[in-house]
Amino acid sequence: MSVDSWYEMACRAHNMKLKQTKEPVTPIAGAIAAPEPLGCLTWCYVARKRRPSRTSKRHPALVLLDEFDRLARLANRSTCAVLFVLLCASCNSVQVDEVAAETEAAIAQRVSSYIRVLTEVRDAEAAADYYTQDARLIGPGTDQNRASIVEGLREAFRSGMQVRVNRRTLEIYVYGDAAYEIAQAEDTIISLDGSSVTMRNNMFIRWEKGNDGQWRFDRVLLSPQGSSGQR
Repeated sequence: MSVDSWYEMACRAHNMKLKQTKEPVTPIAGAIAAPEPLGCLTWCYVARKRRPSRTSKRHPALVLLDEFDRLARLANRSTCAVLFVLLCASCNSVQVDEVAAETEAAIAQRVSSYIRVLTEVRDAEAAADYYTQDARLIGPGTDQNRASIVEGLREAFRSGMQVRVNRRTLEIYVYGDAAYEIAQAEDTIISLDGSSVTMRNNMFIRWEKGNDGQWRFDRVLLSPQGSSGQR
């Protein structure tokens, strides 16, 4: 295909009317031999570079190439911007996942430590450190603040009751210095005479991270799922 044919094809593709110019553009050797999808652009690019800048009337093919270059640069910038945003989002997602995993591990450790206080140490004052100052325990027929919770534990330990706790986390969501947990628990209370009562609860718990970096119960909502006794 000749240079003129390349030029005509480019003009028709952009609804441009072919006009004769007084200064025909001379292509360099090798541009015509390029594959058809690239040949016209290659020829136009070479023509633009070789055309004197003082010419008042621009070749239509050069106008076409200028528009092509402008769109290409815009597309490249847009693509880079999108890739940059996606990369940042990916990095941020990785960081968030790491923080969430660390928080879940820290809360799991606190739960294990709290259960040990209830079942082995049996110390109400030590258990108090696992609750925020304005903590509340809410369930059917009960609404206790931190002082009431601690006093109830103190009386239970003083009476000689034994407690077995079987607990599992179903889901946990971390939001900054707060975490929201859905859990299930099966608590068995064993009296001195050997009788026992097992209580099953679904729990919604709001954890709060203190200034000392420790996670504590802030709100505990209980939804009893039944109980059973054994003598």
